Amino acid sequence: MKKVIFTMCLLAAAAFCQAQFSIGGSVGVGYDKTKPDTGSDLKTLQLNVSPNVNFMFDDKMGVGLELGFNYKKNNNGYSNPIIVYNGDDNFKTTGWLIAPYFRYVVCEFDNFNLYADLKVNVGNEKTKYGSNDVNKVFSLGANVVPGVCYNINDHCSVHATLNVVALGYNYKKTTDQTLPGEPVTKNTNIGVNVNGNTPLNIGFFYTL
Repeated sequence: MKKVIFTMCLLAAAAFCQAQFSIGGSVGVGYDKTKPDTGSDLKTLQLNVSPNVNFMFDDKMGVGLELGFNYKKNNNGYSNPIIVYNGDDNFKTTGWLIAPYFRYVVCEFDNFNLYADLKVNVGNEKTKYGSNDVNKVFSLGANVVPGVCYNINDHCSVHATLNVVALGYNYKKTTDQTLPGEPVTKNTNIGVNVNGNTPLNIGFFYTL
């Protein structure tokens, strides 16, 4: 029994030594300003941070974990009389996402790799207007997302995931916190383009 355990440990250590461990992610910042003919300017500030770790067993297969954090603020105004403004006319949305995935490299040519990620995501998002809750959104999904990797050198690479052609299942539950009883809206989507809100995501990775 001890020999079996020792052999398994050696095999695991050998696999670990041959594997590639990468850390990276992406950061997105956006600002939009609209000047209407009347009234005040409409401003929107958005920030997205997505750290990512990836562990490739060999040249073809690996696993990883993506985390997502987002923040959005705009002053588009809100007309629901239930809301008490309290001197703050800004929408503020904060959210998080956890997405483990399995990666399979489809083909390689020169410094490019084409791959597909089987990704399972769980997330939550909450919107406030001033100091008042507006809604909260829970999301759950499983998607196959294609991507491309460009290897700058042995350690640095750039990845781009093509979310616009993602194929899979997504479920979203929205709770309206401005109405009595907090009514719930549920949405289920199965098919292509279920992740089209961010059609292209580009990240930088460093391989140890």
